[in-house]
Amino acid sequence: MTGLFLSLLVGMLWASPAPKTQLKPAPAYGILLLAHGGNEGWNKEVSAFRDGIKPKVPIEVAFGMADPDAIQAAVDRLELSGAAKIVAVPLFINSASEVLEQTRYVLGIAEKPSEVMRTAMAAMAGHGHHGHVMFSLNKVKIKKPLTMTPALDDHPLVAEVLWERAKKLSRSPAAETVLLVGHG
Repeated sequence: MTGLFLSLLVGMLWASPAPKTQLKPAPAYGILLLAHGGNEGWNKEVSAFRDGIKPKVPIEVAFGMADPDAIQAAVDRLELSGAAKIVAVPLFINSASEVLEQTRYVLGIAEKPSEVMRTAMAAMAGHGHHGHVMFSLNKVKIKKPLTMTPALDDHPLVAEVLWERAKKLSRSPAAETVLLVGHG
């Protein structure tokens, strides 16, 4: 009797249509947005940017200046999303900054800290910078392939944004000089 019951059950399951669930394909990539972190307004803007992209592509923000713990937490969330690879995008002005040199080391892109980083680590031994972990020999553990884009550098859109902001602030363009000052 049990054999007959199992045969009928298997036959019914075999004959019934497959459930209409669609498996969502794993995303091809996830974005690791590297941001300095700042005041509440800046952090909210970066988070709002992330939230606008997140429905389309997995994206996580790592605030801090090459903080291995913040980067590790963001990488872990991206790997849980199923992303096949990770693209690190630094929301920084200059690709040649010490912070991005350290970030490349933390991400395993650079094998060892640069001479600038080793000198800075020795000078700052035991001291944080702006409340952040500044330099660390810890590396992030990443299971997926990772690539990193350049920072904003001399992208034409940066020049356009700066030009538009300068025009809005200007009262007498012929008598004014624009001076750009940046942190780091």
